Formats: sequence, C-alpha cells, structure tokens
Amino acid sequence: RVGLSTHASYSNVEERFLLLDAFFLLEVADYCYEKMLQAASELASIGLADKNSYLTLSAANQNVCSAARLSIFSFYAFVEAFVNSIGSDFAARNASNLTQKEIEILHGQKQQRYLSLERKMESFPRITRQDKQGPIVLTDKKQQREPFLTFFAAIKEVRNASTHFGVGKANIWRKPEDWLRFAELTSR
Repeated sequence: RVGLSTHASYSNVEERFLLLDAFFLLEVADYCYEKMLQAASELASIGLADKNSYLTLSAANQNVCSAARLSIFSFYAFVEAFVNSIGSDFAARNASNLTQKEIEILHGQKQQRYLSLERKMESFPRITRQDKQGPIVLTDKKQQREPFLTFFAAIKEVRNASTHFGVGKANIWRKPEDWLRFAELTSR
C-alpha cells in the first residue's frame, strides 16, 4: 500500500502489522513475566499468602500466558499471510502465463477447497520458479527439515490446539515461563 496526502511517500504491507504485533506481544509477555516475578518476590518477603495475593499472582500469570500465546498466534499468522501474499502477487502479475488451476492454487485453493499452509509452501515454488521444482517438502513428515520441522510440529500444533481445542491436541495449560520460552522460540 502506498500512502496519500499526509501519508505520502510512505508505503506498507499488511503482513508487517502482524509481525510488529507478534514482537510487541512478546515484549509484553516478557515485561509481565518480570513484573510477576517481582510481585511474587515482594509478597514472599513480607510473608503475605492470602487470597488477594493469590489472585494478584494468578492474574499476572494469566497476563504472561495470554501475551505469549497471542505472540505465537501472530508469528504464525504473519508466516501464513506472507505466503498467501506471495501467491496472490505472483498470480496477479503473471495471470496471462498461468493456467486457471495454477491461479486457483496461488490463491490458496484447489477445487474450491482451501489449501493448508504446508500445501501452499510446497505448491507455490512449483508454479513460481522457472525450473518448476518444489524444493520444500512438508506433507511427508519424514522429509521435513528445520526450520519447518519446529514450525509445523510445535508452533502450528499449539496454534491449532488453542484455536480448535479438543482431547488429544497439544497442551495449552503451561506455566508462564514455558509460554514465554515457546514464544521466544517462535520469534526465531
């Protein structure tokens, strides 16, 4: 997007907002974690262990977990939005050289059904590269390599478990320091 009027000479892309959100939320989680530890230390030093102390620390715990979890969601959303934008942009710029099937895939669909992120990341290079090779293999777990292995095995699993909670999905009950570490891993 290109700015007009007071925004003239500025440009931006939507994906950038998701990435900025993710890092902002990671910083919020880190800040809340430090404040939670400080509050726990202060309450312990004065020997306060009443219901209000518990509620204060419980709320602080929730703040850390929520911000870290939302950071992970935002990092995942950024990757998915970025991949989608590559497909849409290539389809728009090269429509006259593409088949309808290729255009549909670049728009993230096949036979009017949405493609998973893994399928898009495998399919797009086969369409966009001149040699028509697909160097990324994600749908065969035995061929997955880093950083995709961690991204799809852990990060997407937590995102899916949080979004579509059910028995047998990834555990979303984690300690604040575990959520914070996981959000930091996701940021890499």
